[in-house]
Amino acid sequence: MITKWKNHWDKLYSGRTHFTNPLIYLNQNTESIEGDVETLFIKQGDNNTFEKSWIGKTCNFKKEEYKISFEVKNLESYDKPCHFNVEKLGWYQVEGGYFSKSKNIYEPDFFKAMEKTTSAKEFEEYCFYLLKLIGIHNIHKIIDQAGRSDGFIVHGQLFAFYDATLNSDFVTYKEDQLDNFAGQLTKESIQFDGDRYTIRGNNRQVWVITRGARVREIRRVDGIKILEIPFYYFVRLYNQRLLLNLDGDDFFNRLANPLSYPF
Repeated sequence: MITKWKNHWDKLYSGRTHFTNPLIYLNQNTESIEGDVETLFIKQGDNNTFEKSWIGKTCNFKKEEYKISFEVKNLESYDKPCHFNVEKLGWYQVEGGYFSKSKNIYEPDFFKAMEKTTSAKEFEEYCFYLLKLIGIHNIHKIIDQAGRSDGFIVHGQLFAFYDATLNSDFVTYKEDQLDNFAGQLTKESIQFDGDRYTIRGNNRQVWVITRGARVREIRRVDGIKILEIPFYYFVRLYNQRLLLNLDGDDFFNRLANPLSYPF
């Protein structure tokens, strides 16, 4: 639930509140929801940016003519970094159950380490593990080569260079490097570790994996998309593979078209 309400979630430890219909973007009828629902409450600050969040329970939903009211219980401050697009206010349903105050027994410990590490090499290593874990098996890892990407992936007809960074100013200092990665994808073929790949189709991309707040397109070079993709996007995809019935095509679409699956 993303709002700009002042002194609302801050004060509402338990009690009833509501969302009006224009702000409701649910995939499910609330009348079919039973029991308590774990809910993340986000307060939007100035310039449509993240300010603060809480986690709690919602229940006892009541649909009325122009709104849905509900009960809120046990709000607690939630200090996990925000990995949702907070620019659009509203009430959303998150596929796969992505946040939790308690430990998710299905998530490896290095997911938490990725949120806190200050080591670029460690973050890069964890990104490699994460991509392998979600089901990208064909990854050529590029080690200790200045000016090169961290790796090159092939998944079906998706071809992508990826580069992991903790630097928020990467658009400026990696500009030439990213353009170089894109330029390599315009070639007819690429060779790594003795394997030669014929590059074809429209799914040729450059990924910059960060701790940012949203997936975004940085620019295009000769039709090649250069994208910033927060690692949280891949963590969510990991959870979706476990908890949802994703077939191969659905997984490929989420991997190759992250801009179509905002979070």
